[in-house]
Amino acid sequence: MTAGPRQPDRTSSAAGSTFMPGKTAAVPRQPSVVSGGGEARARTGIPAEVGTRAGSAESARGAESARRAEDGPGGRPAEVAAGPGEVTGSTHAPAAGNGILGGVPPMARPRAAAGALFFDEEGRVLLVEPSYKPGWDIPGGFIEPGESPYAACVREVEEEIGIVPPIGPLLAVDWASDEIAGDMLLFVFDGGLLPEPWRERIRVDMDEIINCAFTPISEVDDVLPVMHARRVRAAAERRGQGDGAGYLERGYLVPSDPALAADGSGE
Repeated sequence: MTAGPRQPDRTSSAAGSTFMPGKTAAVPRQPSVVSGGGEARARTGIPAEVGTRAGSAESARGAESARRAEDGPGGRPAEVAAGPGEVTGSTHAPAAGNGILGGVPPMARPRAAAGALFFDEEGRVLLVEPSYKPGWDIPGGFIEPGESPYAACVREVEEEIGIVPPIGPLLAVDWASDEIAGDMLLFVFDGGLLPEPWRERIRVDMDEIINCAFTPISEVDDVLPVMHARRVRAAAERRGQGDGAGYLERGYLVPSDPALAADGSGE
């Protein structure tokens, strides 16, 4: 999952890895179409001046309703309850510095990425080597606006290794945060066993991705950054368990013992 900045790490090849260089193609994007209000009036056959008069009357009624609501019952100014940092009688944004904008508490806006774990018959996991940062990763990348995690996973796999194999259910979602990358949510899906015909069709573009390899799970620490290696191992352990996706924080399963979650005694 080639997402987020990396710290330098060991990039030596694992002894049990099988490398497959090649070439791939990018996925074309579809343009967006936006219709203007004038075009809508033209299609409905309503003259522009009629729409203008109707809009003016509606605006006048709205202004009168707003004035009455602002004056309150009996024509007296309505009192507005003041929140922290606000001035009584004001409906505008509160004073700066209290961490609240317009009365809405601050919310996290994490970046999100999605990737997949693919395996061969020996149980080795497919990793890719990006050209723009040290270390290896699983096939995947950032989720685009309006795109679902699953759709992003399918798209990124095709862009990075040139194939569109079936991708299975979610294995894990990992919350991670640091001073460099900020808050992130990472979705790891089960690509399952990738048969030989699919493996033979793998092509990397030699630009963004310069290599790929099937690597034993026991050796992912040799080629992945520490937190990434924890995430891959934890997600791989979820395969075939039949109890749904695991929730991770920085690669650690939370709660660490499923029995604690069952009896409500976990953290």
